[in-house]
Amino acid sequence: FSSATKIIPVEVTVSPLPEKIKDRAQTTMKLLRRRLIVASSDKLDILKGSDYEAIIVPAAVLLLFI
Repeated sequence: FSSATKIIPVEVTVSPLPEKIKDRAQTTMKLLRRRLIVASSDKLDILKGSDYEAIIVPAAVLLLFI
């Protein structure tokens, strides 16, 4: 167990467009060197490119881990 603070960026929008998610994931990787987690109503998907990684998970599942 570590007392260090962990930063987990989470994007919550009504209807995220894949292009916007990719842009935000690239920015997150560049600034924080972390993957982006996107909460959605019911979608589960992984977006991965050479300079970004993002996972889209249902909000109900995401809330189980917070």
